[in-house]
Amino acid sequence: MDAGQLKDMLVQHALWLETGMAQGARADLSYANLSGADLGGVNLSGADLGGVNLSGADLGGVNLSGANLYGAYLCDINLGGADLGGADLGDANLRGANLRDTNLNDANLYGADLYGADLSGAVGPVSVFSSGWHTGIATCSHIAIGCERHTHAEWRERYEEIGIANNYTSAEIERYRQWIFSLDWLTPTVATATPAP
Repeated sequence: MDAGQLKDMLVQHALWLETGMAQGARADLSYANLSGADLGGVNLSGADLGGVNLSGADLGGVNLSGANLYGAYLCDINLGGADLGGADLGDANLRGANLRDTNLNDANLYGADLYGADLSGAVGPVSVFSSGWHTGIATCSHIAIGCERHTHAEWRERYEEIGIANNYTSAEIERYRQWIFSLDWLTPTVATATPAP
């Protein structure tokens, strides 16, 4: 048995003790409390992790393709290099998450909170903008700039009001406006919601 196999066996045993379920593809770990767990490199493709608490956990390089993470609490998680292709991250809390070099192709990010997440090198339905006071992160449903998180339509209607309330300069408001109105490729339905000024 090599070190990788031993680690997988220990992780599987720890998950069994925590949840009564073995880890692996198609595992049901929904609503489990796995905060701070080290699951780096484990195969959880297709697993049900809906509502799970994985805050502060290490899932670097994990295969979560097709997994259900709907409503999961993933604050400050390490998902660097993970495969989240086709995963359901709807309404997941990913504040402060490390998503560097993560595969998000075909992932559902509708309603996901990515405030403060590191998406450097991530591939998938997200846009990151850094040309003002705060970094902006856009998914198919929401845009977060600084501590403000609203739908695309709300940003299109209220970008100036929100910018003024947050003490942005006119130049910053204009840069954010240009980025906000360039996101039609991310959510084609917003193109018809409000015309660009």
